[in-house]
Amino acid sequence: MPKEQNILYASKKEKGFSSLQLKNIAIFAMLIDHLAITFLRELAIHSPINSFLFITYSVLRGFGRLTMPLMVFCLVEGFIYTRSLSKYLMRLFIFALISHFPYVFFNTGDWGLHISELKLFHTSIIANFFLALFALYVGMKTKLNILLKLLVIFILLVLSWFCDWSFYPIILAFVFYYLHEHKILKSIAFIFTIPFWTILHDWAKVVSYNSNLGLPKMFTVSIDKTVEFFNTYYQYQLFFLGLLLPIPFFILYNGKPGKKSKAIKYFFYVFYPLHLLILGFIRFQL
Repeated sequence: MPKEQNILYASKKEKGFSSLQLKNIAIFAMLIDHLAITFLRELAIHSPINSFLFITYSVLRGFGRLTMPLMVFCLVEGFIYTRSLSKYLMRLFIFALISHFPYVFFNTGDWGLHISELKLFHTSIIANFFLALFALYVGMKTKLNILLKLLVIFILLVLSWFCDWSFYPIILAFVFYYLHEHKILKSIAFIFTIPFWTILHDWAKVVSYNSNLGLPKMFTVSIDKTVEFFNTYYQYQLFFLGLLLPIPFFILYNGKPGKKSKAIKYFFYVFYPLHLLILGFIRFQL
């Protein structure tokens, strides 16, 4: 191949974003999000919603909404192309265990060793990534009959309620998998998941708050209470509009993994619990 053609081919190959670049963007957005929580949250939620502080906080949190969808997007790419799914699952499982206590510490200032009620248990997004990957494995790779597959995936969805972002990563994992070759359809489907998840997310909060009422009352009062909850707190959820931000990155993804090395592979797994510990210390101990 002539030199000029070779250069042209290389430049075409490099257009768009690789999986590694998407992960780096996601990590940066996550850091911005957590910095906003650490330094601005307490001041912002007690400020007028039209104040510069509250708007700045909401914008930074909105930017942080890039992280979860981009990481699930990359998770699905990993599921499709990984050489060893079992190692991938084991890696996520181990780091989910490692990340649990830094996650709790960052959010509460406590290590979460004494939980009086199951509903108070909450763990990190890494655990949810593990559940999403395992759900894909059950749904796409096993030879179980369809009813058994659905039962296992339903159990994983229930378990995801105890993780950051609840069931959303599992839903997105299947959307991204089934529409893997269709960038525009994938983006449209993703847009439709946003109000679906937001409504169920608020409903789940209301059900949790009313769990002391017992069954079935905790569910029967939940619909009206969910509407009331949204009307009262919607301005504090406007940053969820940031979930629209990943769409251009889905479309511009070039299908390439990017540079590979062990250091790069493990960077996120180490960075995630480490930065939570540091920011948790700043937030609650200083």
